[in-house]
Amino acid sequence: MSVGCSSSTQHQPNSDNRLSALSVSAGALTPAFNISTDSYRLTVDGSVTSTTVTATVDHPSATLQINGAAAVSGQASAAIPLPAGATAIPVTVTAENGVAHTYTVTITRVLSTDATLSSLALSKGMLSPGFSTAVKTYNVGLYSNQPSVSVLAIPNHPRAKVSVNGQAVTNGASSAPIPLAVGTTPILVVVTAEDGTTVSTTTVAVRQLAANMPVWVTSSLNGAAVPSALLTLLNDQGDVLESGIPVDATGYAKLCLDPAGKYTLFAKGTGTAQASLALDASKETSANMYCFNLGMTSFPASAPKITAISTSSDAATWTPVGTNFETLVSNIKYLKVTAIGTAGISPTAWSGFGMGINVDAAAWSNAMLSPVAEVENSVPVVVDGQPYYQSTYIFQVAFNNLTAAGQHTIDVVVYDVANNRAEQKLYVTVTNPVTVPADPDISALQPTSVFNVLNTYGITREIFAVTPIDNNGVFYLPLVQFSVLSGTTAPGIRGVELYRSTDGTNFTKVSTTHYSSLNKGSSGIYSVYDADPSLKEGVTYYYKVRAFTANTATNGGYSLDSAAIPSQFMPPFTTPLVSPAMSAVTTTRAPKFTFGITNPVLWDPAVSDYFYFYLYIKDKVGSGIFGQAYRYNFASLKFEKASGSSWIDATADCAISTDKTQVSIQFPNATTLLPGNTYEWSIFGTKGSASYTTSDSAYFLHYVPGTNTQGRARSYGSVYEKSYGAVNGFFTLTLDPAAQ
Repeated sequence: MSVGCSSSTQHQPNSDNRLSALSVSAGALTPAFNISTDSYRLTVDGSVTSTTVTATVDHPSATLQINGAAAVSGQASAAIPLPAGATAIPVTVTAENGVAHTYTVTITRVLSTDATLSSLALSKGMLSPGFSTAVKTYNVGLYSNQPSVSVLAIPNHPRAKVSVNGQAVTNGASSAPIPLAVGTTPILVVVTAEDGTTVSTTTVAVRQLAANMPVWVTSSLNGAAVPSALLTLLNDQGDVLESGIPVDATGYAKLCLDPAGKYTLFAKGTGTAQASLALDASKETSANMYCFNLGMTSFPASAPKITAISTSSDAATWTPVGTNFETLVSNIKYLKVTAIGTAGISPTAWSGFGMGINVDAAAWSNAMLSPVAEVENSVPVVVDGQPYYQSTYIFQVAFNNLTAAGQHTIDVVVYDVANNRAEQKLYVTVTNPVTVPADPDISALQPTSVFNVLNTYGITREIFAVTPIDNNGVFYLPLVQFSVLSGTTAPGIRGVELYRSTDGTNFTKVSTTHYSSLNKGSSGIYSVYDADPSLKEGVTYYYKVRAFTANTATNGGYSLDSAAIPSQFMPPFTTPLVSPAMSAVTTTRAPKFTFGITNPVLWDPAVSDYFYFYLYIKDKVGSGIFGQAYRYNFASLKFEKASGSSWIDATADCAISTDKTQVSIQFPNATTLLPGNTYEWSIFGTKGSASYTTSDSAYFLHYVPGTNTQGRARSYGSVYEKSYGAVNGFFTLTLDPAAQ
């Protein structure tokens, strides 16, 4: 018998402990994956704070661990934090037979050391020098009386951190407002790099002087405020110091200027022309800017530039001068001014007066010296590669304008045809003033018959000004009139100084008026204006005057001071026509004419003494066919009309509405207006007399008690530029052919 044996196949565990793929979410490995390569590396920046690892085993029976945690082949691991520096991540494959093999991925996270800025700006002001990454110290001058500024500092590296004066700031955001004091306020901008240890500090020194320069922007001399105006300030080198400086609702701003500095100031409102003013802060205590209506909207709103000024004794040989110079009177008989503009500079029917000057006073349409000669008018030129129109005019400066020694001013004003404006003052020190011993000695004389008339206008004046009708711009203009003797006894004067006070005791000189020759006034009466735009209602203003001649032997040529006369401005109003409406047809030959009083506050005996108005009717060819002066007497509370040199009762003709906003006039003569004819009518004023004049608009009048009528105020419903009639002009009225 034999014994047999049997055999079977025994399973052998797999020994494959390799990967077929390996990747990380943080980036590409170096070297590229290879089944036989065990070590890999990767460098990332600070923005990568974690990674996942995806590993695929070569044999499905193998198991996997990533960073010590079990993982699923072919699937991303849990996120693995990456602190700064090198992080080694083990990837272990264990074969079926239990033999393990480890791959290592080393990821190095590098934090930035960039602590620089890519930009730096303040909410107001310009950095000096201009921004550069390498510059760590800046100066900023502020000129618009700012209570605070904020800082916008953008780091060059997105993960750097910024602090301003110790307060952390979100990247891309402005800092909290930093309060400013008069003087220098240091601002520290600290940038800390991503690595947390690299730090860079930038210092900004913000300098703001005390607010010292009041600026008013109005639509004309003593015109309405231009509250939309923005100011731009340049230094004397033409560098922009600050822009976008707003004015308030009254057109006012107060700048902080170096008292010794020289500047150019620009102003422009919505829809207005641009104005510029050369401003010497060592000479001026305020600045008045006039933004007229942009005359032609196709022209740019860009102020002209005064490019050259020279003087001459004979209008043949010229000496260029700066804004400050000394001269003999004989060397300044003539002044030549050259200016360029983006529009032509020439007196026209639709623009300002071209060029004008005045001595020791503002040059404006009612007070200026016009050119005596034109050298060139709006000649095309190219300056610094830009096209302009150039004009040059010659002015004569009379000797007698400079009778006093010391410093005088010559105000030079230039307009282009679009109403853009430039103004520059010359400060002239006269070393040999004109002395005229033959001039009268007025040292013992006191100006008399002084009338302080404070005029309120319900609509801004000047034909080139912005003149809204319904939203009326108001302006205030004091007129002071006086005599120095009169008639054949009037000695004549060379000029007058005007002084103002708000308490009757402390006076400030507000203007000096020079006459070109010994002047005996108009019928012995002299008139001067106060063109200060800060004047307002509710304040009592006292005015006095002092005249002078060129006979300086006694009291320097000055008269005694006049008495001081007080007055206050009245509230404003306008006079729009109401009915018959424009182009109306009437069936009566005795229609009722009605016009408006836009401010009923004036219709009060406590405010007004009289209201003067004049109904004027003309035919279609312009011939006046009816005119009647009326007034309302607030003392007797009744209407009156002029009859010869007297005023008689007119309560049957006129009436005031219950709400005191409309005055009606019943036409008194039913035979004057003819059936079938067309007429024009409007409302004017009467100059306070019973005679008609077209040189006034309807107005309220108030006499200041205790001044013997010398202190007075008027509120006018229209202006010269509206022909003194109603603000909506003349209305046409046609009588029906069958009118009765």
